[in-house]
Amino acid sequence: MPTYKRLTPKNSLQEAMFNFSVYGNDVFSFYILVDGPVYFSVSDNFSAESHPEVLAEFYSDFPEQLWSPEEIGTIREAFQTIQNFVDIEFIYAGDFDKTDDLNVVTPADIEQSGLNINVSSIWNTDIDWLGISNINDSSLYPGSEGDVFLNLARLREYVNYSAFSFTNQVLLHEILHSLGLSHPHSYKFGQHFTLTEYRTLIEENRSLFDSLGFGQLAIADFDSEIFTLMSYKLENQTDNLFEFNAYTPMLLDVLALHSVYGAGAGTHGENDDEIVAGNVGYRTYFDTGGTDTINVSIYTGGAIVKMGEQSGLSDYLIGAIFNRSDWTPLITAGVIPTAIRWLIGNIENLIGSPGNDFVTDNHLDNDIKLSGGSDTLSLVNGGEDVADGGEGLDAVIFPIDIRDASISKIDDSYVITGNNFSATLKNFEIYSFSGPPGYRFFAELDSVISSKNNGLPGVKRTSKAADNPNQIIIEFNENPILEDGFAALYAGSSLIHEFTSFDSAISTSTNTLNLDLSRFTKFGGNFRLEFNSGKITDFDGNRIFISDILLAVEETPFVQEGY
Repeated sequence: MPTYKRLTPKNSLQEAMFNFSVYGNDVFSFYILVDGPVYFSVSDNFSAESHPEVLAEFYSDFPEQLWSPEEIGTIREAFQTIQNFVDIEFIYAGDFDKTDDLNVVTPADIEQSGLNINVSSIWNTDIDWLGISNINDSSLYPGSEGDVFLNLARLREYVNYSAFSFTNQVLLHEILHSLGLSHPHSYKFGQHFTLTEYRTLIEENRSLFDSLGFGQLAIADFDSEIFTLMSYKLENQTDNLFEFNAYTPMLLDVLALHSVYGAGAGTHGENDDEIVAGNVGYRTYFDTGGTDTINVSIYTGGAIVKMGEQSGLSDYLIGAIFNRSDWTPLITAGVIPTAIRWLIGNIENLIGSPGNDFVTDNHLDNDIKLSGGSDTLSLVNGGEDVADGGEGLDAVIFPIDIRDASISKIDDSYVITGNNFSATLKNFEIYSFSGPPGYRFFAELDSVISSKNNGLPGVKRTSKAADNPNQIIIEFNENPILEDGFAALYAGSSLIHEFTSFDSAISTSTNTLNLDLSRFTKFGGNFRLEFNSGKITDFDGNRIFISDILLAVEETPFVQEGY
């Protein structure tokens, strides 16, 4: 039979996630169950008449609990959900409704049999908690450690034990307490408190969260159920709006449980799995092996997919999937997404959506099949990748200078290799390479292959004239051919001027183009130079792509807009 054992924290994850000191009470801090399978059961509850020695907050106005088969099934499913993530065997021991001597069987009665976690419901309008776990506390009655109580008087608006319900989320929360997880942030005397240890955990792993899209979040914003089911900050508490509920333990819960109990069999195991990702609510996928594929085809509005980053929190890669509609509010204003799928494990492949996807690879050998829409693939993590852009105007981003890439064409695919990566690509229309600091351009790869100047197409550098801050100098790798309308100048959304090949504002010298914007300063403010790549070519007719240029007249040096 498992017992509670004191945990000596070994890292910031354990320091934060098993620490109850936010309440000023270390009695429950750093305890976990050890030694053997965990039995769980359901039962009736206490009344003042039957157990006057029990604290009044655990009395129920209706101590007799008639558990339906559906409710018991959902409770068993909740334990199985947790078992998917953690190396603990949960065994259902039954519904203790009556014995030879008792018609109402309370948790105290059945704990004499040595069961570990009993779930019971009470109806008590005098208390304000929704659910509670006794954690490692045996003072309520002998064997009370780990027992869970749900207060239906407070849950009555949400009582639906389905896997998508808020009641189920409360049940998962309390079971995780029974396994030792704490509130890394909580509320005391009407004020919000965040553990110093939790702040440290987030700060130590800020680069991971930033890479996954959470760079705009302050530390306090990580007090949310999307990071830990143990948070009090819930995005929704209404069953008929279930899309905001958390259906599983969240990222930090799973990683914390892994760190002390070991990993479970996974939501998807060691086979070659295809995971069809949902796009409502909050869920964690945990894959333990095989060659696996994430399918985001139901994200009709487009998906943002981070296939996995390495971190010090886990031996597994950590990734995430978002609805595209959530992405801009998240990365610009730190707005919590309406849905998220955490990825824990090594996911090799991806099937895209019919919308506009943005996919970031991982360091494994990825096979990525995008679909309709204008998709963007960011190949920043290495590996030997194969990708098909599918229909639409699709772009691929490389983290290397084009001068460090080897580019060849095989049938209808381009093979691009560089330091620590290789990519075989087809059906991508835009290829974006990095360059000198602050510089990025798009290249048409046929131009790369046929270029006269060391295989380098397009723009070599852009700058401002030293003696005239309103003069833009664009130096090409070869002599450009300019057609009328090759560039346009905008102030905000207003078109100020469209350049012709013989415009008085331009001059050329071999492979250099000078744009003098002095006469446009009367418009004031910031400008954007927009280039029409179809009207800038080399002598072989290959297009030369230039990113839009943002500039402030007679102010700071311009910054090129990256893709």
